[in-house]
Amino acid sequence: MKTHKHILYFFLPFFFSYTQAQDKVLEAWHQSNPIEKVYLHLDRKDYFAGQTSWFKGYFLSDFVPSARNSTLFVELVNRWGNIVAQKVLPVFNGITYGQMDIPDTLSTGTYRMRAYTPLMLNHEKDFLYSTAIRVYGRTAEVLQPYRVALL
Repeated sequence: MKTHKHILYFFLPFFFSYTQAQDKVLEAWHQSNPIEKVYLHLDRKDYFAGQTSWFKGYFLSDFVPSARNSTLFVELVNRWGNIVAQKVLPVFNGITYGQMDIPDTLSTGTYRMRAYTPLMLNHEKDFLYSTAIRVYGRTAEVLQPYRVALL
């Protein structure tokens, strides 16, 4: 039993130095590749087809404003994941202003306003900004029929 304690005491410092080295490597990677998030402040959440959506975009990295990116992509996506409208905007000092014209051909329904930068595509899709907006169009909401299988 004593020999096991001596062996444990001998290898324990090597284990802690190895984990500290891993922490330093991860911290260095995080400093060179920070995760940036974008937030869009929309003028409202309900629109008529043909109206314009005004917004302001904020960029944050580690809870502080970030000026790392110079381009913002904003997309309007329907419920099936198809891009209905897209806008590319310049970013200055971590802030951007813009508008997106909601197409007047859209039917009534819930759409998603999605925003991201090219660097954000290197990380998980969960870091992309996305919010639901309601569009009231000239036509009723188009629903896909459900197929029911009888057992």
